[in-house]
Amino acid sequence: MKNILPYFSKLDDLDKANQYGNWYWTIRQLRNYSLGNSLISQEAFEVLTNYTKTNMKAIPYFERCLGNLEKLIESIRIKEPILS
Repeated sequence: MKNILPYFSKLDDLDKANQYGNWYWTIRQLRNYSLGNSLISQEAFEVLTNYTKTNMKAIPYFERCLGNLEKLIESIRIKEPILS
């Protein structure tokens, strides 16, 4: 167990991103929504607006999330030299 503990600290950024209302949590909610509904509908726009508390359209939002994901991956890589 002692050898595993340092790895959990490397995932702090992921945990923060996955907290209610943050970008990764929102992506997961939208994924769940998209299993039964279209993400290009007016209803999806309203769902995205509700999740993000903005009037952002889906494509720019996903582009921003992609940037956040790239930063998250880079953060984890920096914390774990074996991944570099």
